[in-house]
Amino acid sequence: MARSVTAVKTRTNDSAKADTYTVPAKNTAEIHMIYILATAGNANADLYWYDSHAGVEYPLAHAKSLQATNGEYLLLKDLQIDLQENDKLRVQNSDASSTITYIVTMELKPSLATQFHS
Repeated sequence: MARSVTAVKTRTNDSAKADTYTVPAKNTAEIHMIYILATAGNANADLYWYDSHAGVEYPLAHAKSLQATNGEYLLLKDLQIDLQENDKLRVQNSDASSTITYIVTMELKPSLATQFHS
């Protein structure tokens, strides 16, 4: 049985990379929508996928110079990006004097298991 999950992280005056969501054990997550909104300042915004099995980080989205005064945002929808158990979503603002909200909507599903009997 799948359930919808939304991960939200607001980064204010902090340019350090931060974990936003970790896929629970024995689950997979299908990302369907990414929304990145600037509410103060002017900064680049980055969303990353950390593949825990390979130990590699991949960029998922980059919003260049989002300006809060203009209400700028990045919306990616109708996606299907599959994350496995223990994979992480990470976010990072390029500027330490901005506020950016990251919203990722996904379907969380139990992983399928294969059993072998002798």
